[in-house]
Amino acid sequence: MDHFLSCEVGSVFGCKGKIDFYVDKLDWAIELLRDGEDMKDHKARFGPSGDYEEIVLYAKSIAIIDIRSIGILDTRIEAKKVLGKKEDFIYMSCSENFDGFKIECLGKETVTIRFKN
Repeated sequence: MDHFLSCEVGSVFGCKGKIDFYVDKLDWAIELLRDGEDMKDHKARFGPSGDYEEIVLYAKSIAIIDIRSIGILDTRIEAKKVLGKKEDFIYMSCSENFDGFKIECLGKETVTIRFKN
């Protein structure tokens, strides 16, 4: 089955804002954020009177994907830890050399994926 991924979608739903991605046929609404910045604001966009309020009427699932990375000046070998997983959030943490990543989600088992050289 083919799925169509739309970027910056909003007006077709009559929304004030534009969501990062919408997957047609699966009816997935996907929002991205980086390093946990403005988590509360991103979640509020899906709530009553939020920028994506209308999309929630159509979407079967929403996901706010928090991509965590290591900055150039960081001395850590892992991205910033996730403290207190939240509903509708998926956390993706990259390793120092970007040779792997970890995916965490509330109520789900953590998955670690490593790339082979």
